[in-house]
Amino acid sequence: MSRRDLVGPRLTIPIPARLAPFRRTAGATGGLILASVLTSATGFVFWGIAARQYPAEAVGLAGAGVSAMLLLSQIAMLGLGTVLAGVLHRERRAASLAVTAMLASGLAGVLLGVTFGMFAPLLSSELRPLSSTLVALVIFTVGVGVTALTSVLDQVLVSVQRNLLQLARNAVFGFARLPVLALAAMLLARDGMAIYTAWLIGTVLSLGVLFTLVRNARLTGDVRPLMWNRLRDMAADALARKGRSALPLFAGGIACAAACLALLALGVTFAAPLLWML
Repeated sequence: MSRRDLVGPRLTIPIPARLAPFRRTAGATGGLILASVLTSATGFVFWGIAARQYPAEAVGLAGAGVSAMLLLSQIAMLGLGTVLAGVLHRERRAASLAVTAMLASGLAGVLLGVTFGMFAPLLSSELRPLSSTLVALVIFTVGVGVTALTSVLDQVLVSVQRNLLQLARNAVFGFARLPVLALAAMLLARDGMAIYTAWLIGTVLSLGVLFTLVRNARLTGDVRPLMWNRLRDMAADALARKGRSALPLFAGGIACAAACLALLALGVTFAAPLLWML
């Protein structure tokens, strides 16, 4: 399986001839900007709907849960997205390697989600609903795993210049979670886990649509057998060559992500009354 066969159409952005050498960077950057704008805009609407249909306490818990999910998923990526960006173009079975990395990140996310969910009440009693029942713990854990898998997938799509597919997935995620949230308010208890579940369902639906498009267009072949040995060798090589220099960058990135997500949780909590008034 070649890199060209990994995924589908590219997002082409017209640029002057003198900037042709930077076409790849421009396309990747443009796709990321569009995806960020789209998810940010739909995210504002999402939290606005949540603030109007759910109690402020539920919105605050959901904001904290989503922030924890996003932070844990960043850790669970294990740097695989960055590693794949440098090797996929040389791999004969790029699709198999990418799927293996996605599953590895998803499994790491599940482990982190279970661990955090079990110890979250010790950090704050307000986080107790994340693991108050087995169903709640499973939902939170699945959310972390799916988000970690999706984050690696997005980086893979960008690295192989398939920005249109990455943008389409984010569009489905952004818009699908809105009616799901409204439906959850009618069918489920109006608590923070219902909001969190709506967010998770939006992510799962976006993955389903993307995988359906890829399968129907026959953009990839058989990814079996998975390349666990190759992934292990890549990780060992990366740690041997760049381990010491990469750890400070990794720690700094996680610290920045934690600060941003903490601000998100605080913003959602304190902005909920204002959004309800809109």
